[in-house]
Amino acid sequence: MLGRITHLFPLWALLFSLLAYWQPEPFVGLKGQIVPLLTIIMLAMGLTLKPQNFLDVVRNKKAIGLGLVLQFSVMPLAALLVSLLLGFDAELTVGMVLVGSVAGGTSSNVMCYLAKGDVALSITMTALSTLLGVFVTPLLVQLLAGKSVDVPVLDMLLSLVKIVLIPVVFGVVANVFLHSLTARIE
Repeated sequence: MLGRITHLFPLWALLFSLLAYWQPEPFVGLKGQIVPLLTIIMLAMGLTLKPQNFLDVVRNKKAIGLGLVLQFSVMPLAALLVSLLLGFDAELTVGMVLVGSVAGGTSSNVMCYLAKGDVALSITMTALSTLLGVFVTPLLVQLLAGKSVDVPVLDMLLSLVKIVLIPVVFGVVANVFLHSLTARIE
């Protein structure tokens, strides 16, 4: 039963997104729960990983390099192309390029986990692209959309540490020392 629910996650995400779009009031009150829920999700993912998973990622420099190149080239260029094809005004184009330039975040890690992908690589890519995004995102927006954008560097870094790094490290450490328990929970 649980497997069916998780296999249908993309459908649930789409349905709840549409519901929230048409009826936002019930969801507005949940806004304050986003950070704690994302933290729990990242802790749960950390519980499925071992230090070796991250060592394997570090050894696979090609995947990391390619991921970063694609993150900061294909994504913002695709956003710019969509904006141009749809005839967006300058403000919407800046918004699209900005969204196309930022890291996928926790949601990409969840999708990777559900797809049985390389979660350690996904988490590493989220962390690295967030760190690089502090510098690269303003440059891309300026280059592609001709506008300057302020990036809240400290807030982004604190968010990365609080929502991704600490919970994942805690989960990995718990998995190492309490593996029989974490295997049952998983």
